[in-house]
Amino acid sequence: MHYATPAELSRSQKACLRRLTNDLVGRSVCPVPREPDPEWVTEKRRAIGARVRAEREYANLTQERLEELAGVKRLTIQNIESGSTDARISWLLRISRALGIPASNLLAE
Repeated sequence: MHYATPAELSRSQKACLRRLTNDLVGRSVCPVPREPDPEWVTEKRRAIGARVRAEREYANLTQERLEELAGVKRLTIQNIESGSTDARISWLLRISRALGIPASNLLAE
């Protein structure tokens, strides 16, 4: 395993390391590098996002209104709809309840 030297760290990684080093309570959380998702996972994530968008538009809701109803941040909804983030189950449950549909509709294949 290769450990990066300080010179090899990106600016955000250095900031994260400083936060971790200075945080005596241990509450800092930094992103952990991971392997990219396989293409089939990315495709499924985009399909879920497309269903969220379609159901939201069918309900004639804006992302802002869905944020109010579901208690999920608009940026999170935007990221789910674009497929750029993994949607937490709790987010999908809140969104489906706000849309008045079963969560399984969002996950259906």
